Amino acid sequence: MTEIQSSNNNLITQAINNQIKTNEINKTQITNPQSDKKEIKQDTFENTTTPKNITPKENNKSMKIFNGILSTAICLGLFFLPDILLGSFNKKSKGLLNKYKNFKPVIGEFVTSQKQERLKNGNLKITLENIKDKFKYQEIIIGNKQGNIIQRILIKKEEMPNGKYITRLVKSYKGKNLINNAEINKNEHKYLFKLFRRSKVQNKEYKTLVQRQNESPKITRFFTTSNGKPVFRINENEIQKENMAFLYSGDKCIGTDTQIIPINNPENQYNILTIPKAGIRNKVYDPTKEEKPYDTSLLTKFMQNF
Repeated sequence: MTEIQSSNNNLITQAINNQIKTNEINKTQITNPQSDKKEIKQDTFENTTTPKNITPKENNKSMKIFNGILSTAICLGLFFLPDILLGSFNKKSKGLLNKYKNFKPVIGEFVTSQKQERLKNGNLKITLENIKDKFKYQEIIIGNKQGNIIQRILIKKEEMPNGKYITRLVKSYKGKNLINNAEINKNEHKYLFKLFRRSKVQNKEYKTLVQRQNESPKITRFFTTSNGKPVFRINENEIQKENMAFLYSGDKCIGTDTQIIPINNPENQYNILTIPKAGIRNKVYDPTKEEKPYDTSLLTKFMQNF
C-alpha cells in the first residue's frame, strides 16, 4: 500500500458524526407533541468544515473540490445506514464512529469520482477514483451487511498515448482488520490476498507478476503495440509453455490463437483457437496437419509489433 499516497482525512467518521447529530434532532422532534403535525424531512448530511483563504477566482474550483469531498463522505456514510437503522441508532452509531476513527482512503482526500453499488450477495461496493497526471488511482471498498470492511482493492493505471489506460498495479487485501493503513503496511503479507504488477522491460515489452496468498508467483511476458494493446504473450510453467497470439479485426481484438508446447514432449505441440464471435471456443488443432481455421489477415497486428 505504500506505493499509493495516503490521505489525512477521515471521511467515514465525518459522515457518521453528522448522521448522529441528525438523529438527535429527529429524536427531539418526536418527543414534542406539536412536531407530529410537521412534515417529516429526509435525513441530510452537513459538512461543518469552512474553507479558508479562498479568493473569488478560486471559488468555483474550490466548491467543486468541496462538493467532491462531501459526496464521498455521503457515499461512505451510506455504507453503515442499513445496520444503523435496524437497532438503537445512537448506541450503534457511536460504536461505529469509534471503530472507524482511524480509517483513511489510501488514494487521497480529493477524489475525481465515486460510485456505490449493491452486489448480488448483499455486500456494498464503493469505488473511489483519483487522477494524478498520467496515472489513475482507484480504491475499491467491499463491505458486508454488518458494517464491516472485508476487502480493499488498490489499482494503479497508466495513460497510454491513445488516451486509454493500462493496468500497472493491483493489490487486493482481505482480512478482519482492514481499517488502519499503517497496520496493513506493517503486516502486508498477512492481508495481501492477490498481487498483480506490470513492469516495463523495454519498448512494447512488459513483464507481469501475479501472486496469490501462499502460492508461488507466476511471471508472464507481454508484447504490445505502442498504445499498450496486447499482441503476444509468453507464459511457462512446470508442465508446458504457452505462446498466445492476439487476433485483431482492425483495432478490435476478437480472439486468441495459443501454441501449447509440452515441456517433456515438445514434439507433441498443438494450438488452441478461441474466436467467440465466430462461435469458435477452445478449438484444438494441429497447424502442421491442417490449415489455420481463420483468415491469416487477423495476424497483421501481431506481425507488425512483435
